[in-house]
Amino acid sequence: METLSHVSENIKCINERTQLSYLQCSLLAFISMNRRVVVGHLKKPSKYSNKFIEIQKVFFDNDEYSFVFNVQSFLAKRAQERMSSYNKKNSSGKWALRKVRSQKKRECIHLLEDILFEDGFVVMYDTENREGIGGNIFIILPDGSVMDKVMIKRLGQTIWNYCEVEKKDTKEIILNNGVVMTLLSREITN
Repeated sequence: METLSHVSENIKCINERTQLSYLQCSLLAFISMNRRVVVGHLKKPSKYSNKFIEIQKVFFDNDEYSFVFNVQSFLAKRAQERMSSYNKKNSSGKWALRKVRSQKKRECIHLLEDILFEDGFVVMYDTENREGIGGNIFIILPDGSVMDKVMIKRLGQTIWNYCEVEKKDTKEIILNNGVVMTLLSREITN
């Protein structure tokens, strides 16, 4: 029989993973306001928490330049570099793979944060670990207003649910300004 502290630790980990997914979706919503984002298929559903969304590409299109950032190939290359580093240190294969996968999620979030930082957004949270993020979470918008944890969760759920529904119809899900604004207007009217 599990002890109460073990159960509460499991719930804490589930909440951290889910909060990470909501933050990712919120960041994607803000990125999609000025860019197109292609999201791949979602991973198989988890029993307890929302899965992390696989971001394929981010299209940077404006008057001065056009650039496609292939997020998956970048993250895969970084993961290979880490695996190679762990293999050189004679680390256990399973341990190294688990470590690289959790780092890949965090690196994806940091990548989204960096893209938004260029637009004037600042993302802050109390703790970050291999499970996800915890504590207070804030997104400071370019106009100085602040999105708190509850607002991030609500926006994240909206985007995540859209991706969950869309994945049944297509292999790729495209997020852009029109899609995000439509989702937000539906959320506001509900």
